[in-house]
Amino acid sequence: MSRFGVRRRLRGFFAGADEPQAPAQLTVRFLTVDGREEEVRCASGQTLRVAAQGLRVPILTRCADGRCGGCVVEILDGAGLDEADVAEVAALRDNPTGRSTNPPKHRLACRARLEGEGVSARLLSVWTLEDIL
Repeated sequence: MSRFGVRRRLRGFFAGADEPQAPAQLTVRFLTVDGREEEVRCASGQTLRVAAQGLRVPILTRCADGRCGGCVVEILDGAGLDEADVAEVAALRDNPTGRSTNPPKHRLACRARLEGEGVSARLLSVWTLEDIL
């Protein structure tokens, strides 16, 4: 997927689509901190952070745009994820949380976008609401 969805829009235009198609629903597997495996459904193009909102214990972040480094997840299977961009790699390298991070094994849930099936991630920690505020 291109940065602004240009390819998707052009495909729809040239295919003669009168109405925009709804994004595909994908299944994402999360291994929670307490060892539970949960599956959630979300739209293609969403971030792992948004997908995780369907969990009983969602990923909480301070910034939601890659600056705080608090939403680091371990990627168990990343076949359906986009590539980490320069900003994400830099945020993982300079992670202010002090966690050891190693792309592509680790990604920021707020930056990693779903492009297809085959995504499985382990939540490394869950911040409480008090940590965020």
